[in-house]
Amino acid sequence: MRAFNPKKKAIVLLLIGIVFLTYSFKSKFFEVAKQIEIYNSLFKELNMYYVDEINPAEFTNKAIKNTLKDSRSLHQFLY
Repeated sequence: MRAFNPKKKAIVLLLIGIVFLTYSFKSKFFEVAKQIEIYNSLFKELNMYYVDEINPAEFTNKAIKNTLKDSRSLHQFLY
């Protein structure tokens, strides 16, 4: 049996690496899309059933700021 030459080995390893990275990127993207869908559903429910009017820009900015604030405090607590 013939052994692979170095060029073929490199190409095979490169293709395996690309497939692995593509899969992990899609997996992370799916998680982000899922969380955005949850946030969108929450906002839609609040907008329909909450008595006062909700400003979408202000609501989103506060949500992002509080998420970042919580992640910083968690990071400081853990490390």
